[in-house]
Amino acid sequence: MGGQLSSARAPRTEPGRSETTQASPLSAPRSYCDRIDLFALLGLTAVAFVLRFFSPILPDFFVHPFQGPWITDCVKSTPVNPQGDPGTLCGLAYPFNRGYADANGQLSPPNGQVFDEVYFPVDAYIDFKNTQCHPHSIFCPYFDPEPPLAKEIIGAGEWGYGWYRATFQGAHGSYIDLGFNTFGWRIAACLFGTLCVPMMYLLGRRLLPNRIFALAAATLVCFDGMFFIQSRIGMIDIFPIFFILASYFLFLVHIQSRSFNTSMLSLVALGTVLGIGMASKWIVLAAWASIVFLLVMRIVLRSVDIEFGPSRSGSTSCPGTRSSREASSRASPT
Repeated sequence: MGGQLSSARAPRTEPGRSETTQASPLSAPRSYCDRIDLFALLGLTAVAFVLRFFSPILPDFFVHPFQGPWITDCVKSTPVNPQGDPGTLCGLAYPFNRGYADANGQLSPPNGQVFDEVYFPVDAYIDFKNTQCHPHSIFCPYFDPEPPLAKEIIGAGEWGYGWYRATFQGAHGSYIDLGFNTFGWRIAACLFGTLCVPMMYLLGRRLLPNRIFALAAATLVCFDGMFFIQSRIGMIDIFPIFFILASYFLFLVHIQSRSFNTSMLSLVALGTVLGIGMASKWIVLAAWASIVFLLVMRIVLRSVDIEFGPSRSGSTSCPGTRSSREASSRASPT
């Protein structure tokens, strides 16, 4: 009887060792993208695209009650050509900046450009037309202080919109000529600006194990005024911003990887994205320098047996690190 009772009792802990220290099972790796995250990504991306592509979204019920939709994305009595003739523009095609005569009597801007759209979309158009252009010629004001990739992405948007007009609207002419307008040179920035929102969510999800933090970060990017403007204008700034966000995301994937293959693949992807970003604008060099510094410091700290990297609940340490050795020593009997 006594032997049966003693065998049914829970085993006692060893002297000087607590239960939590003695039994330390490894928790399952946490998921970075479950169904809730997928719904959040799709919802934020849809909202960001609608705001950027269809703006200005205006209430039309008060101006024209019971005469059409309650809201509209069209602006009436706005300039639609360099001469300033009034018309209607909708969505991404708005605004169109009318031209004003310069000293030579030529209208400037000549094609409705806003701010630095007088440079980058024109340069992209020249590149796609394969026009011989000398930067020092006063007859060809080619503006080239940055690498060319961002301008080529803008040019791809112009060419793509020209193809759409020729294929589905029956327009005739060269694709790049048909797409050289306010909508054509803004569509690429609109798409990349939209993608910045889910990329910020993924970055926040990797940075902190808190979904609310990722939602807040992505929401701020979705409704931030500067992100909104740069997503609706034919300039090159939104492209390197997207690649910077993607680079930091891949950096976190690399330092949190649990296998050699994942570590190497994420490192190769990180270098590729950084290279593409630097081909868009030199500002990505700052992200490259910070990531290289952190990677070098990681190697240095590991050489002196100091663990480096975000601490995550439910994450397992890589073999050979200090935390993994401590876990194995706690699990092994003394």
